[in-house]
Amino acid sequence: MKTKAPMKPTSAANLARIGRMFRLIKDFMNQLYCRWRDEHEYEDIEEYGKVIAAQLPAGFTLLKMSAKPFAFTFGIGTDARYQLFVRANGIGWRRVA
Repeated sequence: MKTKAPMKPTSAANLARIGRMFRLIKDFMNQLYCRWRDEHEYEDIEEYGKVIAAQLPAGFTLLKMSAKPFAFTFGIGTDARYQLFVRANGIGWRRVA
């Protein structure tokens, strides 16, 4: 039976980079989330991903957009993967791999 190797912790410098990106984009993401809630029957979630990708700072790559939760998965040039999500009760980010 194989066991997964533990994830290498995110460095303090990369945590700071993600924090800056989060502060930069969180209001924009909230606006997009509100629009998505109103228009999800008529709009393609992938189009939201294109708009978000254009807003990300250099060094950040949007990897995947999802509707439930309203979120995008991103990379920062390392093996780690992160997700920024918006829900009715808040917005946040987390490491997913």
